[in-house]
Amino acid sequence: MSLYAKLHEIAERVIAQRNKMTKEAVTRSVSVMPFLRALGHEAEDTRQILEEFDADPKWSGGKTVDYAILSNDQPVILVEAKSATVSLGATHWEQLYQYFNATDARYGVLTNGLRYEFYTDRVKTNIMDRQPFLTIDLLDLDELAIAELRPFTRASFPKEVRNDDCEPRERPELDSFEYPIHANFKGRRLEGMLVVDRVMNWHKQLILVRFKGELMAHTESKSKAIQSIDANAKSSVSAWTFWRFIHPISGEDLPIREICLDVQRNGDLRQRLWKCVSRRANDDAIPIFGCHKGRTFEAELLRDQLQRKLWGASNCVVYKGQAMTAGQAALQALRSVDPQYENSGAQLNGLRFWRVVDPADGRERKLIEMSGHVEDSDDGLRMRLLDKT
Repeated sequence: MSLYAKLHEIAERVIAQRNKMTKEAVTRSVSVMPFLRALGHEAEDTRQILEEFDADPKWSGGKTVDYAILSNDQPVILVEAKSATVSLGATHWEQLYQYFNATDARYGVLTNGLRYEFYTDRVKTNIMDRQPFLTIDLLDLDELAIAELRPFTRASFPKEVRNDDCEPRERPELDSFEYPIHANFKGRRLEGMLVVDRVMNWHKQLILVRFKGELMAHTESKSKAIQSIDANAKSSVSAWTFWRFIHPISGEDLPIREICLDVQRNGDLRQRLWKCVSRRANDDAIPIFGCHKGRTFEAELLRDQLQRKLWGASNCVVYKGQAMTAGQAALQALRSVDPQYENSGAQLNGLRFWRVVDPADGRERKLIEMSGHVEDSDDGLRMRLLDKT
């Protein structure tokens, strides 16, 4: 049965039961779950559809989105459902917007069981657009619009990677991490840890600092820090400039507001901070990264593989918890944001896709520069990375 025929059947049931779809649970049962099944996603398989998916940073109250459609255990599409009596509007868009920006999902769907609005981040990377790029109206089905659903079918998703015989490596937490910060007040140096969140920006008020072991808002942490020296003292300096950090490449002493501004500008400072933290925490692996269409992918280069010149056929890269060749890791990364990605011409060269930061000067260097396939490869870079870790 064609996708159009499947959705036509769902539409007929929705029209017949519309007057009973006054509650969200009924709307999910009559329309939303059948719609996801029509796209080929199995509701009974939690590796494909996960209900009440945690789509907010852990410290913000544990808000959940109704459904997450997964690929290789990672969210690709978030679905937020309302009852059929609700007219979708700005309030509901804002809710999905927060979920989308707090996860690595590529698409967001907002629905009341009658209308399905598909969103992504075409205007600004990692920031959900205000307008849907595709709308499916079950009360007025459009065959051309339904044809646009093909990339969202299960058949278009990349093949699931499962290796039950191998114990998965522990994966570092990428959504947030802590980076050392400091402040100087009345000749005293104060130290804390800033929680660096992937979606940190001026619109997100909850920027957290760990001071003397306690996690609190950055504004409160400034007051606590000052009071730890002088209970009656005050400072006119804002919390954004009171707390400072050391830039991992330039060594500059900068206010923490620079981290937030860099995220707004889609800069790579957060990735550099994470690499610095990860490098200290992971003695057996070195952080690497790759970029495609404005998206940054993070992986690890195994230290024991780096101790000899790299080869394309070796399982030298750990991506999403599994060791594989650099080419396999690159292909999985590209297909996580572009399920229909196919190699054009020559095989994807993973050693050219993945990069590493040279500890000598902070330059981004391709792994191919340490490859056994390259004449006069940079053995110095390999040794610097081994010494740094």
